[in-house]
Amino acid sequence: MGLSERGWRSATFEVKGDGKKGSQGGGGSGFGMVRRLGWEVEEVIDTDRVLLYQTQELSSLARITIDGKAVKDPDMILSAGSELVYHRLPWKEPDAPYLLEVSYEDNDMIALNKPSGLQVLPGGLFQQRTVLKQLQWQASKQKSSLSNQESHPVPVHRLGRGTSGILLCAKTKLAKTCLAAYFADGTSVIGANSDMNMELCTRKISKIYRALVSGMVEEDEIIIKQPIGIMQYPGVAKGLYVATPSGKPALSKVKVLERDVQGNRTLVQVAIQSGRPHQIRIHLAFVGHPLVGKI
Repeated sequence: MGLSERGWRSATFEVKGDGKKGSQGGGGSGFGMVRRLGWEVEEVIDTDRVLLYQTQELSSLARITIDGKAVKDPDMILSAGSELVYHRLPWKEPDAPYLLEVSYEDNDMIALNKPSGLQVLPGGLFQQRTVLKQLQWQASKQKSSLSNQESHPVPVHRLGRGTSGILLCAKTKLAKTCLAAYFADGTSVIGANSDMNMELCTRKISKIYRALVSGMVEEDEIIIKQPIGIMQYPGVAKGLYVATPSGKPALSKVKVLERDVQGNRTLVQVAIQSGRPHQIRIHLAFVGHPLVGKI
């Protein structure tokens, strides 16, 4: 249903400059400029030396030619006026669910029952098999139903790829602005007063999740107010989100639904007032009951 392999087969580059290091001629300093051709976005890269070792790791998936001749030497330096063509094999994305169950729809928004395994936005290995691409494809098939409005199908919040549940999506830019403001409202309240109890926080959209956690949760209800922030971690460029006093305020209310004594697991309902990254996972681990899985 509207899903396809990512079909970029080749990219063509041209090298501008006179080939002399430090030259100001030919449109750029240094060795030259590589200009990407034929794509919607044009990218200009200023270089001192353009080496093929930058694509060496892709050699098993691609064939690189310069002026029509195959190149195998990763240390070859491009010359001014050369044309480099990068041929890449089609990208086969991993399998993912593609059927989206519509729970509610009107002229402004649509509520989808997102299945586990389907990513919301393009990223990583998933570029086409996502909720966003599905929405865009459906909109292109149903333009007549949105004839009086500008079609702008887009999710207004996220659910993890492995998480199933209701996902709200806007069908117009105005709806996106309004819904995004509703989602941000609770987070801003918590940010202004981290000591505020959840019962005192009113919001137009409530976010309620179910999760299976390790161990037996003794209390019937728990309110978690642990801030969440980023901690630098080796090998992770952007760091990891963790429970830390220096983080941003976050508030979760946990309610026990069922205790599995034999399996040493507890089924809980989690209502989150704020929307910090990985909030449920971090908060439940913080109180000693890490997730077994999400439902």
